[in-house]
Amino acid sequence: MDGVTTNQNNKKDKRGTRLAWTKEEEEPLLNILEKMVARGFYADCGQLKPSANRHIEEQLAKLLPNVGLKASPHVESKMQN
Repeated sequence: MDGVTTNQNNKKDKRGTRLAWTKEEEEPLLNILEKMVARGFYADCGQLKPSANRHIEEQLAKLLPNVGLKASPHVESKMQN
């Protein structure tokens, strides 16, 4: 699978594979997030509303149909970094 690297040297690593985001994947995600903020997808506490993950996943599927990015764990991990 393109964009995915594995850590074969450390078999104790239980996190599995790590997604290496490409520029072609990252730019649409940032555009989606910018539009969501402009439309008020943030709750009063400054976090995304619960429905945001579903919306992000749907929009990414439209823009990048063959990539298979999911809100959890891909987007959540990217937003933590």
